[in-house]
This record gives sequence, C-alpha cells and structure tokens, in this order.
Amino acid sequence: MALPWKKLSPLTPVAVALARALLDLKPRPAPQGSKDLQARLAALEDGQRGQGEATQALAEQTAALAEAADALRRQVRMLLVVAIVGGVLALAALVVALLLR
Repeated sequence: MALPWKKLSPLTPVAVALARALLDLKPRPAPQGSKDLQARLAALEDGQRGQGEATQALAEQTAALAEAADALRRQVRMLLVVAIVGGVLALAALVVALLLR
C-alpha cells in the first residue's frame, strides 16, 4: 500500500513545527502530588521485586520437582527390572517344581 504523499506533503511544515515545539519544551517542575506519585512508584517497584523473588522461588521449586521426578523415574525403572527378574525366577521355580513332582 502506497503512502498518499500528495496528502501528506502539505502537513510536513505543521509536523516539523510541532516537533520543534516538543523539543523546545522545558521540563516542568513536578506537581505537588509528586511525593504521592513517588510513593506509589516505590510501592510498584517493591511489588515488582516481590514478584521477581516469587518467580525465582517458583523456578527453584520447579527445578527441585524435576530432579525428584527424575529420581523417581529411575527408581521405578529399577523396581520394574527387579519385578521382571522376580517373575522370571518365580516362573522358573514353578517349572522346576512341576518337573520334579
């Protein structure tokens, strides 16, 4: 989609004048409620810091849970191997008992 330069070009001087006016603006002194605003900003920063700490704690807990789940997975695999070996030994004992009868 092409820009309508014919419509935009007459507005260029206005845009330049507005940009210069913005650049020439001097910072105004803070209004009287700035202490309240600063207190609110400090409260927001504290809240963000608290959320960051909570997020970090959750990440650490998630990592600990992942490690525990991995350890449990290894234990389950080992128990499965032990159960299979026990089943094979039980079957072998049953066969020997039936043959010796």
